[in-house]
Amino acid sequence: MAGTEDEYLNDNLIEICDGIGSIDDGPTGKVYYKGDFCLEWLQELNRTLRRDDVVECPVRRKLGEWKVLQQYLVPTLVQYHDDPKLAYHTIMLLYTLTQQPFVDSVQRPAQYRYLMEYKAAFGAPDVLRVLQHLITAPLSLAAEERTEVHDQFIELVLSVVRNVLLAPHVRGDTSAADAVVVSMASANMLDTLVILANNIKEQHNASLNLLLLEIVYLLLRNQQPDALLEEGEEERREEEEEQQRQLRLQHKHQRLLQQQSGAGGLVGAAGVNALAAIDGDGDGHGDNDGDDGDGDGDAQQLRRRRHSRLSTLLGREEYTKARDVAVVVRSRHSRFGGTFTMAAPDGKRSVQHQSLVEMQRKLLLKPKKSKNWRRPVNVQPGFELSCPAAVRALNCFTADLLADSNFNTLVESVQRDILEAGPRIKAGDAPNFCWVTRFAMEYNRRAYERSGLDLCVDRVGGICRVDHALYLFRLVATYRDDMKAEKDRKNRFELLPSFARLRTAITAITEFLHYIHAMATAACDGLNKIADSFSNNLFHERETLEEWMKLIKKCKERQFPVEFMRELVLMAHMFLKVLDNHCRKSTNFFVKKKQRRRRKEGDGDGDGDGDGDGGGGSVAARSEAFQFPFYLGQLAHPDVIHLYLYVLRHYRDNSAAVNHALVKMLHRIAVDLGHAPMLYNLRAFRVFDIILNDAVTHKQPAFQELRNFAKHVVGGFFARAHTYPGVFVELLFAMRDVSLTDTFWTPAQNAANMLNQGSKLSAHAWSDEEKEAVTEAFQRVKAAAVAEAAEAARLEGGGGGGGEGEGEGEG
Repeated sequence: MAGTEDEYLNDNLIEICDGIGSIDDGPTGKVYYKGDFCLEWLQELNRTLRRDDVVECPVRRKLGEWKVLQQYLVPTLVQYHDDPKLAYHTIMLLYTLTQQPFVDSVQRPAQYRYLMEYKAAFGAPDVLRVLQHLITAPLSLAAEERTEVHDQFIELVLSVVRNVLLAPHVRGDTSAADAVVVSMASANMLDTLVILANNIKEQHNASLNLLLLEIVYLLLRNQQPDALLEEGEEERREEEEEQQRQLRLQHKHQRLLQQQSGAGGLVGAAGVNALAAIDGDGDGHGDNDGDDGDGDGDAQQLRRRRHSRLSTLLGREEYTKARDVAVVVRSRHSRFGGTFTMAAPDGKRSVQHQSLVEMQRKLLLKPKKSKNWRRPVNVQPGFELSCPAAVRALNCFTADLLADSNFNTLVESVQRDILEAGPRIKAGDAPNFCWVTRFAMEYNRRAYERSGLDLCVDRVGGICRVDHALYLFRLVATYRDDMKAEKDRKNRFELLPSFARLRTAITAITEFLHYIHAMATAACDGLNKIADSFSNNLFHERETLEEWMKLIKKCKERQFPVEFMRELVLMAHMFLKVLDNHCRKSTNFFVKKKQRRRRKEGDGDGDGDGDGDGGGGSVAARSEAFQFPFYLGQLAHPDVIHLYLYVLRHYRDNSAAVNHALVKMLHRIAVDLGHAPMLYNLRAFRVFDIILNDAVTHKQPAFQELRNFAKHVVGGFFARAHTYPGVFVELLFAMRDVSLTDTFWTPAQNAANMLNQGSKLSAHAWSDEEKEAVTEAFQRVKAAAVAEAAEAARLEGGGGGGGEGEGEGEG
């Protein structure tokens, strides 16, 4: 029965494909012709796809195997797009076939393979050029002329582009994705996206904001801002070199013209003969004697011909020189090979002395790969290199998007819809928003760092706001709670989507903190004031100060990937850096303080401190002076140190920024807070031993900071061991209590440390007069309280005695 159904499906699809069109041999190759009833068969194929099974997906599988999209649908769209109905139904089929596989489908690997082939088909410039042509007409209409049908068609075309960009490509081979980007740039579709972002607030375009943001994310998701800017600078250098080359050629031509021109501006006979010999048009003898002159027209024509020929010759000469320099081969040791042992099929071995190139063709016993092979240092995974043409197109697209408030208009519209949480919002919209905002801010910051100018916040003013930063912190709390709700999943790889969302929000917060630091350290007073305002409003919220610390204390190596831990370490480093700098500048910095909930009594009478409502208690919020050392002391926790040591174990794979952040945090705990004994354990010393004995850390200056810190901690341990031999036993146990670090010091040092910590934790040292004033105030308040209590007791006792006397008199 299954075979009969499969045969019926094959016959039905073959009939549909034959009705759509046919491929015949033409004078220049294969030629496609649409059928007489092409539109009806396209509609029938749409209905067949809607009835396709979501588990087995037999229709989609057959269409992918037969390459129907490449051989029938794409030619129909390219050649017959002038027919509106035919183009619409063809695009509908393109949208359906390029969608992601169903969640319940068992044919997902095969469907992903078909999506890769579809993506390669859209890399042809004609397909996206036709889509751009079809979308231009409705976008050019005035607001009163556009109808709902036009809006649906625009959304359909953009959805097809989104599906194509979302389709996967072969890992390590970005040729298909690069071809799509280059085709979009050549078809001016990237410019259309920028214009649409600028007009996204219009009534007809407002519903496209989330789709447009997703397209921007898919275009840039495999790129790095530094790579885009580097390619843009390389393109400008090439343009400047080409302009200088053209100027040099013009100067050479002008000098040759001056040398070869005769009196009165006319070319003499010798000059004409020489130019004729150069041009190859004569035999070295002049046709004119230079006295009669054939007029200005012939002279100008001769000059133009001579100028063109000289340009070609000079360009060829420069190319030849560059080629000769490039193909120089060093002859020293060029024929060096070696001694090789060869094994014949019969088992006999022979020793050969030949060149390495020749032996590569004959060698039968290939050397085995060394077991001690190590990965390259500081190799960062995740990003694949694209071709220069695609990178340059994306760099121009990003620069245009950030100009003229295009980006600000788009992100403000998207953020408003995300906060409203309407039915259009999907699970991936908020992460896409965080990623795009982070990329735009980093691109803008890196661009100004390369130019040497002060940072300009106007280009990303739509997201460079305190409310955006607070939204990011709330998003981190939401994603963290979602992961807590999924604790029943024991396999951490099942939580990778949650990790990805949380990591995206964390990287966005890190870049926002980079922005505040860049403005705070700029030479412009206006930027400094903006940074101070941001810091005051951002750090004033208690949730901002506590949320990331909760996350970093709950981060376990068995539950979180190391890539996520690196991003968390970078965010913590920038948070403390910006907060520390702000506390040093601001003498009076206050944050919100939450009081405990005060519950009301049963009779409804409150205790006077709360403003309770309905007996449920209340939270009274007020401000208090912020003390950075006390706040930093909360990070002197064994779980935090364990996390940082775990990430430090991957120091060779970490970036220089991550290693610096790790050392800085451990330095804050060990040196600034004076809790170095918390690092006196075998786990930490094992990591330090690997770092100090690694030959790579000796050779590369990037690891010098790691080596210095490891030497400092280990040296402090052995110096303490002279006075306290029991420290060797303490190595076996991780210190869980910060107060136990006092056992490592002598009584005098312990008192000095307590004094230093007290001075750090207090806002300023108390003078004797202030201490006396506080003591007097306390005594006055205490005496008043005692007197009030005594008076209340006397009144209560007198009232009771009078009642009893009255009762006795009546009796």
